Amino acid sequence: MQVELTALALSAVLVVAYILAPAFRRLTLSREWAAGNRDGTPPDTGIRGQRADRAVKNILETYPVFVAVTLGVVVAGGAGTLSAIGAVLYVAARVFYWPAYVYGLGPVRSVFYGLAMLGIVLELIALFGAAMSA
Repeated sequence: MQVELTALALSAVLVVAYILAPAFRRLTLSREWAAGNRDGTPPDTGIRGQRADRAVKNILETYPVFVAVTLGVVVAGGAGTLSAIGAVLYVAARVFYWPAYVYGLGPVRSVFYGLAMLGIVLELIALFGAAMSA
C-alpha cells in the first residue's frame, strides 16, 4: 500500500479517536444525557473536555482537505517522496496536536497545527505537479 493511503487509513482512525474522547467523557458524567435526546444542556466536562470538543471541531475543518488532496495525488499518479512526507507529517502532527490542545500547551499546539497544514501544502504541491505533467 502506498504511504499516502496508509496515512489516510491511520488518519481515519485518528479522527474517530478525536470524536470518541469527549463523547466517552460525557458518558461517564451523565449516562442519562448521553442516552437521551440531548435537548438540554450537556454535562460540564471541565476545561479539558471543552478543549477536546474544540480539537474535534478543528480536525474536522482540515480533514476533508487532507482526504481530498491525498486521494487526488494518488489518483493523479503524483504520489512520491513529497506527498508521502506531507501525508505522514499531517498524521503525525495531528497525533500530537490533540494532547497539546487538551493539556493547554498553546504555543506547542500551534506548531503542530502548522506542521499538519504544511503536510497538506506538500501534498498540494505534489498534486499540482502531477496535474501539470499530465
